[in-house]
Amino acid sequence: MMPPILAHLVNVLSFAIVLLLVAVVGLLAMLALMRVVLARRERKYDARKERVRPLVMDLMTADGSPEEAAWKLDHLVASRDKKALEQVLLANGRIVKGPEKEMLTYVFEALGFVDEDIENVTRGSDMKKAESAFHLGVMKSARSVPYLLRELRSSNQAVVFASLNALSHIGTPEAISGVMDFMTSDHKLRSSRVAEVLLEKKREFAPLIRERLVIGEARGELLWLLIDVAGAMRDTEAVPVLIAYLDGAGPDAMTVSKAARALGSIGDQAACAPLTNALRDGSPLVRAAAAEALGHLACKDAIGALTGAIHDVDLNVKVNVAFALTKLGPRGHEALTASLSVGEASVAEALGTAAVRSGVPLGVDPR
Repeated sequence: MMPPILAHLVNVLSFAIVLLLVAVVGLLAMLALMRVVLARRERKYDARKERVRPLVMDLMTADGSPEEAAWKLDHLVASRDKKALEQVLLANGRIVKGPEKEMLTYVFEALGFVDEDIENVTRGSDMKKAESAFHLGVMKSARSVPYLLRELRSSNQAVVFASLNALSHIGTPEAISGVMDFMTSDHKLRSSRVAEVLLEKKREFAPLIRERLVIGEARGELLWLLIDVAGAMRDTEAVPVLIAYLDGAGPDAMTVSKAARALGSIGDQAACAPLTNALRDGSPLVRAAAAEALGHLACKDAIGALTGAIHDVDLNVKVNVAFALTKLGPRGHEALTASLSVGEASVAEALGTAAVRSGVPLGVDPR
């Protein structure tokens, strides 16, 4: 017979298990109910947007003035549908340009949505700030620029990025200048996120980046970011400024190597001669970058210099030289084959001669 204490423990445990099962079932039922309620609410919200969307499209394609459009939307759309109207305006604002975008910007302002978003940017939670900053950028609200500039000092990176992105889309001189000033400040936003903003608005930022690329205007990681972005933008007007970094007289090796790679990305043959000279730089980092860029540019006049550089003491330089030669047509292939067959077996072994000669990158199955 089971001892009384043990029997009591079994009863308590059984009761606890039953309670747990009831709680789990209740939780699942609650989740299912919430899902039904949310789905129903979402369907109602979608229905409201569908009621508003034809009216917005009609006003966008009509010949009326923005003032007339704002008046009609204010009087024809019910108060309960105003949030849906805001979302429809934003959805169209992301895809239209020209007069239609100007009309939407005016309407968004006239109906008070800009005031609401500025209020959120100023006093809302971080999530609200980021969301409203996005809205203001989509609608190119010039009036919101001072408020967005203040949010660049936020400790929340999502808010800072949303504000930067909005300012770049608004594109007024004050907004663009604010973004560039932010870049030169002691900010903690990742460089990749800043570059994302700059690359999206190449036309606006390229001239300012060229100005900052003048030797002495920027230093360290900021300078490296500017050089990388100029290369990613393929800004041919930045080529003379980048070439100036290749003389090696002042900039550090990392800066020179980044300038060389950027020149290779831009694709201007004017950089061939300076890059060829950079193959004699004292830093292997620079020589490797120069060789890589010469391959990207297909600088056929550099075949002789590249052939000599295949005997470089640095393996990275040798690898980049070898692949550069494979990109320079039959003459490049012949020069590489001759170099590897006459005197540097170690190079051939390190590079994988057969693969290099056929132009297949290391680690790639030629089959």
